[in-house]
Amino acid sequence: MQGFFSWHSRRGRIPPPPPFTFIPPAPHLPFPVSVRNADCKWREISRPGGQFFSAERSGNPSFWPAEALGVHVHSLLRWFPVLPCHDCSAVPLSLSPPSPKYAASPKGDLLGVTRCWGLTDLPFFAANLPSPCALMSRLLVVASQPYGGEGRGSAALRLLNVLSRSIHPTLEPLWNKKLPELVERLEANTKVSLSQEEWEDTLLKFLQETLMTISDCSWTCRLTSEMCRQLSSYNGSSVEKNFLYKCVGTALAACANKDLVRKTLQELLETARYQEEAEREGLACCLGLCAVTYLDETLAKLEEFVKSDVFRKSAGLFSIFKDRSDNEVEKVKGTLILCYGYVARYAPTELVLARIDADILRNIFLYFNTKVLGIKVETKDLSLKLCLIQSICMVCQAICNSAQSGDFTFSHKAELVSQMMDFIKAEPPDSLRTPIRQRAMATCVYLVFLEPSLSDAETAELLDTCLSGVLALPEAETPREKDGPVLRARQEETLWRDTLDALEGLLKGVLQRDLTPRGLQAMFEHLGPWIKSTKEHERERAVEVAAGVLEFYREKLNVSTVVPFYNLGLLVALFSPRCTDSLAVVRQHAVDCVYALLYIQLCYEGFARDHRDESVEKLKAMKPGLRDPDVNTLFQACCSIAKVIAKRLPPDQLLSLLLTMLEGLADPDRNCSRAATVMINSLLKERGAVLLEKVPEILAVVHAKLQEVDQEHVWKAAQQAVYILASQHRVVVVSSLLNSPLPLDSCTCALWRALAPDPTLASQVLELLLEKINRDVPYKENKSFLRGSTSERVATFLPLSATCALHELMSVPESGPAVVGLYAELFVTLLLRVSCTVGVQLPKGLLSKERKTLGRGQPPRTLDPCSSAVETLKAMLIQGGSGTVAKAVADAGGWELLRSMERHHEGVALLAR
Repeated sequence: MQGFFSWHSRRGRIPPPPPFTFIPPAPHLPFPVSVRNADCKWREISRPGGQFFSAERSGNPSFWPAEALGVHVHSLLRWFPVLPCHDCSAVPLSLSPPSPKYAASPKGDLLGVTRCWGLTDLPFFAANLPSPCALMSRLLVVASQPYGGEGRGSAALRLLNVLSRSIHPTLEPLWNKKLPELVERLEANTKVSLSQEEWEDTLLKFLQETLMTISDCSWTCRLTSEMCRQLSSYNGSSVEKNFLYKCVGTALAACANKDLVRKTLQELLETARYQEEAEREGLACCLGLCAVTYLDETLAKLEEFVKSDVFRKSAGLFSIFKDRSDNEVEKVKGTLILCYGYVARYAPTELVLARIDADILRNIFLYFNTKVLGIKVETKDLSLKLCLIQSICMVCQAICNSAQSGDFTFSHKAELVSQMMDFIKAEPPDSLRTPIRQRAMATCVYLVFLEPSLSDAETAELLDTCLSGVLALPEAETPREKDGPVLRARQEETLWRDTLDALEGLLKGVLQRDLTPRGLQAMFEHLGPWIKSTKEHERERAVEVAAGVLEFYREKLNVSTVVPFYNLGLLVALFSPRCTDSLAVVRQHAVDCVYALLYIQLCYEGFARDHRDESVEKLKAMKPGLRDPDVNTLFQACCSIAKVIAKRLPPDQLLSLLLTMLEGLADPDRNCSRAATVMINSLLKERGAVLLEKVPEILAVVHAKLQEVDQEHVWKAAQQAVYILASQHRVVVVSSLLNSPLPLDSCTCALWRALAPDPTLASQVLELLLEKINRDVPYKENKSFLRGSTSERVATFLPLSATCALHELMSVPESGPAVVGLYAELFVTLLLRVSCTVGVQLPKGLLSKERKTLGRGQPPRTLDPCSSAVETLKAMLIQGGSGTVAKAVADAGGWELLRSMERHHEGVALLAR
């Protein structure tokens, strides 16, 4: 008892008693007289909320506060014939009173325990004792918050076990088995590791098993009534009151007295404090648990309450126009909406499906959609919106959990998805202050699973709404001390985390409806632009979500036949450049994405899901190094990643990877753009040999990309890619470039120049071009009907194109060695070309293209066949070491003479001298 007195003296209740020495008595001895005569004023204790409450005045000591009750347990049980207990954890788990005579009193109260120990003369036990129902109710509530008051939950459960036969004679076998397990579970966890929701569910299941074991209607009715009486004592303790409401619902479900059930439900609806969120939640949960047994009665009572005067006083028509500070109408409506949700959640699934449309959703819509003079008024009450979202979520969960869910057609699905999207769109686009987005998306996860399926357009709208509603939010500011307490900052951070998790969950839910490469491609068509966003916080969120989605796809994938993962290249190209993103977290998530994609490919190839590939596993080993922002380190890692991709990528996916990677050359993040360059070059070096047939397509994409951007690093990257490709497929590259339209635009000129710096490659390309010039006739003669019998010479395309290509190659200073090596061949061929093209005209098609080019305001490019040959010959002389000759001919006007049909021979003679 000393601990009890010290507890009350610390709170100023009573003065501390004089110290005394206590020796635990033998079982047959009474308590020491010194203890029995102790001056105990401890009956006056405070209930939750801090007000004094006298057990004698109230006649109901069951309202002892949890802290005091823990001390009573501690003090009472240390007198039992066990080793003295110095804390609540030492309370014995079981005890058999030494006197069978008083094992349990006929009335089932605590007198049996008190008599067997000779405690009836103590003031505590002589006073009005709590009934077994009162004590059990209070101890269950105490146990619901197990780590408060220095671990009072274990103490409460130990006391219940000690008093099992006094609570009810049939409980001892069950409680001796269950209660030690519960205590052991508490001791094996902490407040952080033990889920409060799971713990409460465990206690409710324990209560349900207890009532089934007792199987006494009158006793259950008394327990239910006692729990309802205790509700008002927890007005200052919302969490405990919420749990007690759940206990009431569990007890009502076990009660066989329908009249008591109806009466209790009516009283609960009439006396609830609707302004308190925890109480609204508790009341709704209570009715839902009651519906486990009494579905019809619960639904009937809800409708009866709406028609009653109590509800009409709050929800009358004109109260809509009244400025009610507490939003009473919305709070009551929100509670009723929540009640229907919990009824759907807990009621038997075989019964609830038939009531979804007619009884549950009809009333939910009725209470949410307010109409004034026939016009729908959109509510702005946050709690009402949250109640609707939560209720709809529980309704959908009930349908999904039903065995008949596959055959159930949810006619309101499209309407509810649209409503959830409206809620998300209505949220402020510049801040995240409410859980509306998070809960609406969580509800959509269940809606997506129900039939009928959403159309592609509806799914696209849902994804775009949710992605923009979350990813586009501004970056959260780091909280400062003056902005508010740290707790608020943590709450905001938790809200952010929950919202992002809900978005990821929705994407997974949509993907699970179509767990195929096609479904994956459709998903990343919406997510891809966010992954490539110019804003760092958007990229960070998008890549994190993408990593979770791909891992989910990998875990859920079940390949029964080997099928092609046709879009692997596209997806790898989307993520691999992000491995060098400016943000370290994006770099690491991007590696996770590539890792998951390659393992998905292995699954499609027929490997088991738990198969581990040595080369792919290297990606995980690279992640720690990606924290280093050093450019050289990042690009070394980029090369290593490219080698892994090149090794594991199927040949048919290489082209799509390269083409998509070429798109990444224009990435706004310079690091990613350069990474795309490195990966393209690495892939071409490793696997370029298999791309022979795809060279024209690759060159066309490179050319198109150069036309879109003018960044120098992109042009250099494109030139490097063409050089590597030409070193492997020289003939095809030259042939593809020769088919480029004339006049050559700046992009094509840049690609030709990319072949000049390497002397070996340049020599080989020059030989190919000379061959093209020499093999074909320089011109064709066409008779002109307008000129009678005269004819005109029209240049042929390939020799003209080859001549222009030679000019671009030999305009690069690095081409000098190659030109010197082929000096004679070049000189003879080009001089002959000049002579053969004097007076030769361009084809009409090329003339029209030239006019269009000039019309767009671009600088003119000479297309005259003879002039182009003369300019090429001049460039050849300069790069071949005959620059003085070229200058002398120019000073003497020789180049103009070469172009003249009448004096061409003079120009040739001048060049020969």
